[in-house]
Amino acid sequence: MNRVEFISCLETQLSKIPQAERDEILYDYEEHFSIGLEHGKSEEEIAQDLGDPKAIGKQFTADAIVKQAAQSKTAGGITRAVFAIAGLGFFNLFFVLGPFLVLAGLLVALFAASVAIMLSGLALVFSAFAAPVFPGSINLAGINPAVIVFSGIGLASFGALCFIGMIYVAKWFFQGILWYLNLNVRLIKTGGIKND
Repeated sequence: MNRVEFISCLETQLSKIPQAERDEILYDYEEHFSIGLEHGKSEEEIAQDLGDPKAIGKQFTADAIVKQAAQSKTAGGITRAVFAIAGLGFFNLFFVLGPFLVLAGLLVALFAASVAIMLSGLALVFSAFAAPVFPGSINLAGINPAVIVFSGIGLASFGALCFIGMIYVAKWFFQGILWYLNLNVRLIKTGGIKND
């Protein structure tokens, strides 16, 4: 692979990166070729020393997506970052995507549980008020309606508090995921993780 082929392939892989950052990366790799040629190397040798431009482009793209996710701090941005990192290699598929899916599933389940608790409390309150209107359909089993109302209010409040707590847990989860993704990107850049 010569200089033009290498740079062209790299530029194609960097298409999702902002133009200014893309130009800077391409300039750096152009410099690698210029310096290598000055030291008597052929373009093919330099390209071989630099590595696969597709893998290099994927790494830079994943790094840019992780930076964007850290700035936006949205669930969609973080999910994009996880999938971008997971696409870098076999190792990342298991050690990035796997834990993310498990923890995200647990987070969704806990949110759903808090909503279910809240709705159960509201249903209790509704049943206490609806029992006199629909005497044959709703049976309070001899329990005082005031007890049911206050129990329902307590249960709905507990569900609401759980939901609010889960919002904080979700924020910590996203911060932890971003930390883990940045660690993964640093390991890849320093050669600590070999990609397929």
